[in-house]
Amino acid sequence: MKKKVFIRANKTPGDRSGAFRAAWTAEKLRAEMQLNIVSFSFEKKDGKLRIARGTLHPLLYVKPLGTGIRKASYLLTYWDVERRAWRSCDIRRIRAIKEKSWKSV
Repeated sequence: MKKKVFIRANKTPGDRSGAFRAAWTAEKLRAEMQLNIVSFSFEKKDGKLRIARGTLHPLLYVKPLGTGIRKASYLLTYWDVERRAWRSCDIRRIRAIKEKSWKSV
């Protein structure tokens, strides 16, 4: 996990301490989403706060087809269980990780 954090932080624009903080938060969130449905909040580009429920558990999402386009290292892609679609957020804008659950999808 440390190696992933360092790689992500080195590719994230902005100050070093903020990049490492964001990378650690994103990796912890990603690891938890591989096991559960997680509620978390992040600030959208327009400044609004969005509360999302997402997962990366293979039994709970539709397998993506893929576009062949590499995403930026500072984006976290997740399956939104409420909207039933793939979404992404900027790891520098994650504000809080709220609850972890196996609530019905």
